[in-house]
Amino acid sequence: MVSIIENYADIEGKIVEVTDHPTRPGYLQMKVALKKSKTVEGFPNLAQADEGTTIAINIRKDAAGTKAFHTANIFSGVVKKAAGQEYFIR
Repeated sequence: MVSIIENYADIEGKIVEVTDHPTRPGYLQMKVALKKSKTVEGFPNLAQADEGTTIAINIRKDAAGTKAFHTANIFSGVVKKAAGQEYFIR
């Protein structure tokens, strides 16, 4: 049985790629070169272990709206780690 840990991190990194999610209809997948992460008060920061790597952040298309999720832009925001190096935007 897999344990789920409620976790959040405030991250910053450079957007490497944005594509439709390969298996989740209605989602985008944004690859981000994770530069740094900060703890969100009251939650463990599981992103800290992924600093210096490229992570995948899943974003619902309807929630993405007109935000500038474009290659080479800097992304900063709060994310939740799901598994491996896969995250969801808060």
